[in-house]
Amino acid sequence: MCIRDSYKIIYEDMPSPGPLLKLCACIEISRHQNRLAKEGELYYELIEVLRSTELLKLITKTSKEVYHFKNEEEGQQPPPEPPQQPQTQPQPQQTQPQTQPPST
Repeated sequence: MCIRDSYKIIYEDMPSPGPLLKLCACIEISRHQNRLAKEGELYYELIEVLRSTELLKLITKTSKEVYHFKNEEEGQQPPPEPPQQPQTQPQPQQTQPQTQPPST
């Protein structure tokens, strides 16, 4: 029984199914608006995604991306700090040296 159902795991355990749900909603909206050509186009896009595990992973992300699993090679170091904004200090105004008029 386990072997028969193992193919379902990529569909039942998607980390982030939101994009596929949006695509399904677009298909439904197209049908309600009687835009049958658009509905068919979106339907075939959905089928294409569901038939390709690589596309499915690309669209629904991987577990590592969603749950931030660490790789053993990465170690247990904290995430890098965001870069600090350089503090700008007011620049002193440069004054031109004054020349004295020639004395006569």
